[in-house]
Amino acid sequence: MMAKEVEDMTEKRNQFSRKRIEVESKDVTSINERNRMFNKKLDRNYGKYSNEVKGNLERGTAMWTNCYEL
Repeated sequence: MMAKEVEDMTEKRNQFSRKRIEVESKDVTSINERNRMFNKKLDRNYGKYSNEVKGNLERGTAMWTNCYEL
């Protein structure tokens, strides 16, 4: 009885699929559509300031400062 119900639920779940808006080859920087739009706005306004920081983080050369020891 339970096994049949689980199989039916699995079949029903496999019938549905969500269409992806973005190209999957791009770097994923958001968790949902609203966050994607927010990140797009941030990049438009602050992208030129954050490119250096992003590059340093990717290379592993970002400097870490402890603001609590001041």
